[in-house]
Amino acid sequence: MVGSLSKYRNKGISKNLIKKSLALARKRKYKIVLTEATNLKSQNLLKKFEFKDVRKIKYSKFKLNNSYVFKDIGEKYCKLMELKFS
Repeated sequence: MVGSLSKYRNKGISKNLIKKSLALARKRKYKIVLTEATNLKSQNLLKKFEFKDVRKIKYSKFKLNNSYVFKDIGEKYCKLMELKFS
């Protein structure tokens, strides 16, 4: 997961962190990278790096201890996304 404080947003920080993380994964010969994308902005950023959706969970349907703990979170889905290296 990646994020930045609001005063540092839109400066390319998250994009550069992802680039560096992927470069390290390639250097270490990883075959696949998995990430949890919890909001639409991060999901869209990861798609620019060609991450694909694996699974998605609708926040309003997620239950923990018989309670819908994320029903008012403001985002629609949490996604598990992957990038396979060739």
